[in-house]
Amino acid sequence: MRKLAHFFAKRYLLSKKSHTLINVISVLSSLSVAIPVVALIVLLSIFNGISSLMEQLNSKFDADLKISTVTGKPFNADSIYPQLLQLTTVDVVTRYLEDNALAKYDDAQTLVTVRGVDSLYKYVVPIDDMIRVGRFSTGYGDIEYVSVGMGVAYGLGVNVNLSRRLALYVPTTARTSFLPTPSYREKELLPTSIFMLDAETDERYVVTSLKFAQQLFNREGYISAIGVRVNEGGDIDDVKRDISSIIGSEYSVDTRYEQRKALYEIIENEKRVVFFISILVMVIASFSLIGSLVMLITDKKTQIGTLMVLGARDGFIQRLFFMQGFYISLSGIVFGVVVGVAITLLQQYLGFVSIGSETLLVDSYPVILKWQDVVSVVVSVAVINLGIIYITIRASLSKI
Repeated sequence: MRKLAHFFAKRYLLSKKSHTLINVISVLSSLSVAIPVVALIVLLSIFNGISSLMEQLNSKFDADLKISTVTGKPFNADSIYPQLLQLTTVDVVTRYLEDNALAKYDDAQTLVTVRGVDSLYKYVVPIDDMIRVGRFSTGYGDIEYVSVGMGVAYGLGVNVNLSRRLALYVPTTARTSFLPTPSYREKELLPTSIFMLDAETDERYVVTSLKFAQQLFNREGYISAIGVRVNEGGDIDDVKRDISSIIGSEYSVDTRYEQRKALYEIIENEKRVVFFISILVMVIASFSLIGSLVMLITDKKTQIGTLMVLGARDGFIQRLFFMQGFYISLSGIVFGVVVGVAITLLQQYLGFVSIGSETLLVDSYPVILKWQDVVSVVVSVAVINLGIIYITIRASLSKI
């Protein structure tokens, strides 16, 4: 009987003698299933691409592992620095001090984050690859150099070809009179390069020497964090556990993901929201599937009566129209998956939709197809459609 139900369902769906209007509605119902499937696959792939792009960008400015105090306060690393160098899984260790300051260049000024780094920093963070103007250096002799982010340079009008100095101001608690008025410590340095990575970094950071930063913030001998580059082929999680066991509980060891955890969580939450909104749109679009099944059942009243006279039971009739709804839904899902996967792969490997800007780090919109996303879309759409088909057929046949 099941094969017979399949046979009748295919005949009703593909028969050339069927009414044209019902055929058109069936095609539209299939498309109403396919379009949300295409949209879901493409949107989820876009979020995957954005997440991957952020990981690539952050991998250039963040170390493999970052060691800092749990409280976030500066610390003296003399006791733990030699222990880190003894680990065979650690390749390079760098120290840096980071804090906020007011930057002034000519008449323009802005708030920046000053990162003072030691001579090993460029081996942990490939800052040379980020330089767009000039050459990265933190100083020459007694002259202090600074590399500024592209956003900072644009806001201040920095020109590295001129010998104009950048002034940095930080508040100090030192009293200059009997009145408790705030005073500021000022130090100047020469901009020699401009780096570009992402908007958040470019508009915030300036990079100079560790010695200069310690003098500017009055933190001689102190640093904000230690950056660690793991040996090639080493497991970052294993190295993290080894370091944590050495330095103690007063320090935290963060991977690149953990250093930007809030950002990645926002991207993942947005991906989930888009997924559920698209599913809701798909549920609304499935009302055309309900209309198609209701019209088909109404049109086949005579045939239903004939089948019942021939001995067909209610279960057979329900299975017959359930299979027809299943074929409509299946055709929409298959078509949607094929189109969605094709669009995503073409964009992923050929980049046919370009951003149209030469100032950005990517030429086309980033997308990455993950097959687990395709499976989740197919399963979600199939479950919802099968539920709608079942409820519709039960309700419609009960009135005949």
